[in-house]
Amino acid sequence: MNGIYTLNYAVFAAFFTLFTIEVGIALAFLLSYRNKDRLKRYLMPIWEITGTFAVFYVVNFEASFPSAIAIVGRVYIVPLLIAAMFFIFRNAFIAYSEYIRRAPTEKRLLRVYSVATVVTAFLVVGVLGSGVSGIGINAQEATANIYLMLFNPFTLLLFTAVALIGVFAVSVFFGIAAFRMLGYACAPIAVLLVLIALYLHGGHALSNATAYWPLLALTLAFLAAVMYLGIRAPRASQFAVVAWVFWAILYFGVVVYPYWFGGALNSQAYLVNAVTGRYTVAVTLVGGALVAAALAYFIYITYVKK
Repeated sequence: MNGIYTLNYAVFAAFFTLFTIEVGIALAFLLSYRNKDRLKRYLMPIWEITGTFAVFYVVNFEASFPSAIAIVGRVYIVPLLIAAMFFIFRNAFIAYSEYIRRAPTEKRLLRVYSVATVVTAFLVVGVLGSGVSGIGINAQEATANIYLMLFNPFTLLLFTAVALIGVFAVSVFFGIAAFRMLGYACAPIAVLLVLIALYLHGGHALSNATAYWPLLALTLAFLAAVMYLGIRAPRASQFAVVAWVFWAILYFGVVVYPYWFGGALNSQAYLVNAVTGRYTVAVTLVGGALVAAALAYFIYITYVKK
């Protein structure tokens, strides 16, 4: 893959890994309130970092594909504005829940946060899915059918897969025994749903998935290793499951490369020029290293030093 595309997708993978874990936490809040304290100890310091990676990705996308902004902006302005509204909404309610400790009120606030997070995830996956499949998008006229973009088999399968991976990640990362069997069942089902979505979508994505079958085999082997560690070495599995989610998202990026909107556009045609691209890569690497260092320090003081 092209280096700039790969780096940009790696930034997206970092954001979406953190956000997928938040989706799993949101679903856990909706399913059960018993593990609230354990989940909030992770959630309270990390939700702002998730937002930081989201902004980082958007800025990097603009720098990496500057000539695509006119098309992407016109097509996705409505769903992304709605997603941003729900994203801010969920940020506000998770912050409120930290300061209002009365159990009934805190529970309601967390449920509002959870619903807003799930809705945001659905909108983000809808944008991602239509960017891959082109369903509901007229790339030549830069128009979109919002309803068709969001409610089609490809997007619904992807969203269900993301939700299942979120439940799996939470069950392993937090060692929640009540969710372990559910989480372990969710992960392989999620992989199967993604493959079914690619089969229904067809085109280059399915061809790439077949061509890069060693990467798929590696992804499945990595998943099996995470499940094994979840039973035998729970502490190591906390880091392994995050790494697996990140890798799985990167693998999806390999599968859909290099086309957008079901093959209507080639992403390489919208890349920044080579001279400016070198500066884009340098700034992204430096900025990413700083954010990654801050995240690593958070992990150290929260999980290792403790």
